[in-house]
Amino acid sequence: MLPNDSSSNVTSCQQEADACLREGNYAKAATLYEQAINTDPNHKSNYWHLGLILLLQGKEEEAQTTWLLGMADGEAEEVELWTEELIKVLATEANRQATTEDYSVAWAIRQHIREIHPTDINNLLHLIYLSIALENYTAEQLTEYEIITQLENSKIEELDQDLLLHLLNKLLIYDPINLSSIEFVSVAVQKIEDKPALVSCLIPPIYQIAYSFAELGVARKYTEILLNVVPENQEVLRTMAQFSTELTEYSLGLEYAEKSYALSKKIFEKVIDYHQVCRSLIALKGCDQKVKQAVEHQENLLKSLVAEAPEKLAGAATRLYSSSFFFPYTRDCAEKNIKIRSQVAELCQQNLEKANSQQINKYRQKLSRQKQINSTKKTLKIGYLSHCLRRHSVGWIARWLFTYHNREKFEIYAYLQGAENRNDSLQQWYINQATKAHVYGIVSTEVAEDIYEDEIDILIDLDSTTLTNSCSIMAMKAAPINLSICLVIGVKLHT
Repeated sequence: MLPNDSSSNVTSCQQEADACLREGNYAKAATLYEQAINTDPNHKSNYWHLGLILLLQGKEEEAQTTWLLGMADGEAEEVELWTEELIKVLATEANRQATTEDYSVAWAIRQHIREIHPTDINNLLHLIYLSIALENYTAEQLTEYEIITQLENSKIEELDQDLLLHLLNKLLIYDPINLSSIEFVSVAVQKIEDKPALVSCLIPPIYQIAYSFAELGVARKYTEILLNVVPENQEVLRTMAQFSTELTEYSLGLEYAEKSYALSKKIFEKVIDYHQVCRSLIALKGCDQKVKQAVEHQENLLKSLVAEAPEKLAGAATRLYSSSFFFPYTRDCAEKNIKIRSQVAELCQQNLEKANSQQINKYRQKLSRQKQINSTKKTLKIGYLSHCLRRHSVGWIARWLFTYHNREKFEIYAYLQGAENRNDSLQQWYINQATKAHVYGIVSTEVAEDIYEDEIDILIDLDSTTLTNSCSIMAMKAAPINLSICLVIGVKLHT
């Protein structure tokens, strides 16, 4: 019975020590692991955990000595096995620390894993991810860790796919312009198995690079990298078409737009893609007969869309707002243009309301209690929504709105889209002039909620169909009164 009692005591001691480790009671945990080692020196896991505890206490040399002591009596094969066990213990604790957002401790633990196993690719990926979380990442780390070479030589099945995917997203947000980032991404995308997830993960930050960082060329480079691994993905083709056209490579933009259109099956996809065809054509040819024919074809597509009246477009509805944008460029028939634009806008509104019913109902419940603005209210809150409150024609013209508001009667709120990471003196002027300013990336989902929380009385959109994101935000009707100031005629979106 004595050996069994001894084994039971060791197990109980280990369980108590594990609990102390999780609770952060490192001193008691260390004592318990030491007792477990004295009772059963052949149970190597206790050495690994004791060393971990010492490491967490800042006793790095003692930790390494403890690990070496545990391996001192082993043969080569045993040492290799024990090293794997040690790495697993350290990685588990690093993950636990990261889960509690103690990134500096997690990073320190993973640095020790790197010392033990310098070519552990998943550990190196974790180190980069943690450095970004700690905001001390530099591109030199990619070189120091030789991570690109390690990634190239790694088999797909060896890689933590979720980790690599999340790291790609974080890197494109944190340091997208650096050439090392581009090189890393070009290798990493080839290792991702879930290609649709890859596209969904990278397209939003790519748009941020294009419009928030104002680095359209870099954004297209990332899109080209994606295109190499998903050559027939319509989202990527559309992005390539848009960026190429904006970079004045009109023929190339048209080529990508036509390829995406050829892949379209559903009517709403055809409308979205052929809009880009029209965009590239009008940039390439001006207003010749081919462009007029393209606009007529787009009108026929829109009529089919309105007749079909799809009800589950969700986020795709946002893109349809601008689908007739170029009609006034090619024909002088305002009534006809307005009619189809209004029909499409109504379809978009219906779909967005279904896709965001819970959020919109919350806004409506509040607004139903506030059917009209209280005339006795001392000040009104005016919100301006735009991606152009910067060195842009709208930004220059709109200055008087902010300058001459009576601040005793009005509080001015600014909702600046695509403004993150932009160094722009006029944008900063607007931020300084506003009672409160919100700065967003080009892809933001929280704008309507912020408008609601700020209790805006009158929301004024300065973009309209020049930025479809603004259309979808206005469609949420987070303010009692919603207006659009834009030289786009007949946009019936915000009543």
